[in-house]
Amino acid sequence: MSIRPILQGDIQALRQVSDPVTAFDQKLKQVIDDLSDTVTAHRGLGLAAPQIDIPMRVIVVDVGAGVQVFVNPEIVAAKGEVDGYESCLSFPDHTLNIRRPQQITVRAQDADGREFSLEATDLLARVICHEVDHLNGILFMDYLSEEEMVLQALGLLLDDDDETAETEEASDDTDIETQAEEYARQQELQLIADTLAELSWKLTLSLEMLQDYRAQLAGDIDWNRLEGCNDALEQLIETLEENLSHTPR
Repeated sequence: MSIRPILQGDIQALRQVSDPVTAFDQKLKQVIDDLSDTVTAHRGLGLAAPQIDIPMRVIVVDVGAGVQVFVNPEIVAAKGEVDGYESCLSFPDHTLNIRRPQQITVRAQDADGREFSLEATDLLARVICHEVDHLNGILFMDYLSEEEMVLQALGLLLDDDDETAETEEASDDTDIETQAEEYARQQELQLIADTLAELSWKLTLSLEMLQDYRAQLAGDIDWNRLEGCNDALEQLIETLEENLSHTPR
């Protein structure tokens, strides 16, 4: 087993366009093995070669059905759009809500150079899109404006009560058709719980700091609504964590 270090942050090495694979040799197989070992060790959903400092067009994906390998992947068709949470092994402290195609067709080669085509939907489509972006020097935060990044980072969820309630109800849905879908659902719920936990402490800290300016801002801020939002957020986190702790992984 060879677990490689994963490059971290918005650095030049992750902003370069990777080179196409032309030699399907032992060197390529070693890269694939390293990617597979590394993504498995980190319990990730996907990993691209440039993330382990190898500028080759190779990605691996594992959404619960085992590691899938894509050499020289190209998304040739896309249909529909859906919002969803994403994390990245190169940005372990960030979880962002990104809009991606709901369905894609990807054309690629396997480790021996054989061409294949795959239709992917939902989580698999999202992960493939995320990893192919890495091959083109695109990072997942590039899809958000500066304002959207700030809002997501600070956790200003005052207008998202209905959406989070729907997410909570969805967590009780046990009618999952396949093991892969169940695994994907739990992964997304864990991402949501982790994101909300991060946002909760930031909101709590911000409210404590704002107390020093309460008199100055008294007429501009609905303090009761802010505090109520924070309480609701903490309750939601507790519910999600309890649900996850009682669900087989």
